[in-house]
Amino acid sequence: EIGFESIPEAIIQASGLLASKKANIRSIQVIGVASSLLSGAFIMTDGNFGFITTKYVDVPHDPYFGWIPKHSRASCMLGMFLF
Repeated sequence: EIGFESIPEAIIQASGLLASKKANIRSIQVIGVASSLLSGAFIMTDGNFGFITTKYVDVPHDPYFGWIPKHSRASCMLGMFLF
């Protein structure tokens, strides 16, 4: 979904915004580019977070399993999403 939808869509929308005049740019167009970038960020974060926290990835040799405590998973996911 990232490679064929979110990133290409954001590139096409951003290039369209950059090619247009400032007077013709509407806020809904900027929101569209931002939502494409945010959806890509969410998909990447969710994939990384799922890989780190799952019990089914190369158990018991997975060096990343268990390094995120259960009580701070939401804040860790938010941090990964923002950065």
